[in-house]
Amino acid sequence: MRIKIIVESIIIPKSGRDHELEVGADASAADVVKKMEEEGLTGSLTAAEVLQTHMLICNSKHIGPEAELKDGDTLMIIKTLLGG
Repeated sequence: MRIKIIVESIIIPKSGRDHELEVGADASAADVVKKMEEEGLTGSLTAAEVLQTHMLICNSKHIGPEAELKDGDTLMIIKTLLGG
């Protein structure tokens, strides 16, 4: 399935565009962040560090790392002052 990723973070480098990732069916938000790390899209942060320091929003709702995503979902990864 295909997930659109929007990153709003001063820690994760900007690439100048949003990303689309291909992930397996029933992928969780944590799986998507892990895939981002594998593809070098998290800068110097590990997937675990991103999940600890950033908020995840899917289709305008705050979600946890264990939330399952569906094909076509948009996942926003936002750096907050208080972390994730």
